[in-house]
Amino acid sequence: MKRTPPPLSRSERQALDDLTRRGARALNPVEGNRLLRLLEHDHNDRAQERRTAGGLQNQAHQLRAQLRATETRLATFHEGEEPYNDERLIPTAAQWIWQWNRATPEQRLATAELLLDLQPRLNRAHEVLTFHGDRPGWQEAVHAALSGSLTSYPEWSLDAPSAAS
Repeated sequence: MKRTPPPLSRSERQALDDLTRRGARALNPVEGNRLLRLLEHDHNDRAQERRTAGGLQNQAHQLRAQLRATETRLATFHEGEEPYNDERLIPTAAQWIWQWNRATPEQRLATAELLLDLQPRLNRAHEVLTFHGDRPGWQEAVHAALSGSLTSYPEWSLDAPSAAS
């Protein structure tokens, strides 16, 4: 297998150009012009290669900078998270966020819908405990509030504390 020789140094390239120009003068005009045209094409090709290489280097530098900035933003996004995989335990806030950030969009929507559905029930159960926690039957009222059927307990007024207690 033939090895490719190393590229010419700047002084070697200059010496080759000078020899080529002198050799072109020694040839007949048609061949001399052809040789000079080929030399000019070679110069243009090498200049384009340098421009392309420089452009690619700049592009690579910009992409590396964007990657570093993205990694920094991602690290900031995940700051404070704690990995959590044990479904038997109630997660801390940091573990819950860790789980949320790794959920699929469908899982996030399902969780959001569940939380939005539970919020009014939890508010009503909290009102029962706050205003009527000392009345008999308060446990059933809290259960009804959580199940969404508190309307079956019309005697429970959640707007104000009961005067009858």
